Formats: sequence, structure tokens, C-alpha cells
Amino acid sequence: MLKKLIPEFSIFFAYLICFLITDRILFQIQSHFFESKPLLSAALIFLPHGVRVISTVVYGLRSLIPLFCAHVLTGLSFISDAYLLIPLSLVSTLCVWLSIHMMYGRVNGLSLEQITFKNIILIAFLSSILNSIGNYLTKIVLIDDYGTLFNQELFLYMLGDFLGTVLLFFLYT
Repeated sequence: MLKKLIPEFSIFFAYLICFLITDRILFQIQSHFFESKPLLSAALIFLPHGVRVISTVVYGLRSLIPLFCAHVLTGLSFISDAYLLIPLSLVSTLCVWLSIHMMYGRVNGLSLEQITFKNIILIAFLSSILNSIGNYLTKIVLIDDYGTLFNQELFLYMLGDFLGTVLLFFLYT
């Protein structure tokens, strides 16, 4: 029984490890280059998005629960309100799955023949856009007076998600 859950545990722990690397190492390096607080609101290289992309491409729907759980757990480190954490976690968890469904009409990941560098990059790009816009819209609805950092935050989240996926893909292959 537990043997069948190895992919789920692997996805969950890969997300946690990549989040810790991003938060404790990459984000600290980034903070030395950018002193402006709005620029520090998003990691310029967000490795957990790469975990989202690669695991959803390979495992499809099977990856969603461990990704959601890992996102909620890591989100607790910087979001204390569940009314905000749960919707943001849902948006971030579903952005890759939705990208795959929009681009390829598939519900459960890609076939082995479709897992190519080009497809990973396209999915990473579209999902980073969906994730950024989805997170921004969620915050607009749930946070009063949110909307002043639209251009910076939206762009930085897209860039961080995309670069994190590309870096993780190269480290993985």
C-alpha cells in the first residue's frame, strides 16, 4: 500500500525541499542585490514551481493533492490567515494542470512522447502566467486596498516561476 504512494510522498517532499532552498538560500542571495521591499515580495527563482510543472506533467491528477498539501504547509511560514492561504494554494496547485488541459486537452498529464524540453517550457510559461494572474486576482478579492504593486508583483511572480522551472528541469535532467 505505501509503495503505491511513493510518487505522492516524493512530490510532497520535493516541493518542501525546493521551497526551503528557495527561501533560505536563493531568496537571501536575491535580498543582497535588491534593497527595495516590493522587489523582495517574490523570489526571482522559485524552484517549487518547477516541482509543480514536472510532477503534474508526469503524474497528472495524482500530483495535485501532495502539491496542495505542500503548498499549504509552506504557505504557513508567511500567510497566517486560512481564508487567504487556501485559495492561493488552490490557484498555485491548479495552474499547471489547467495549462496542460488548455494546451493539450489532457486531464492526466502528458504521454511520454509529449514530455520534451519545448513542452515543459511552454507549460512553465503558461502556468507561470496563470499562477501570477490567479494569485493577483485572489488577493484583490480577499485583501482590501491590494492592487498597488500589480506590474511589479505580477511580472516577478511570472519570472520567478518560469526561471525556477527551467533551473529545476536542468538540474533534474
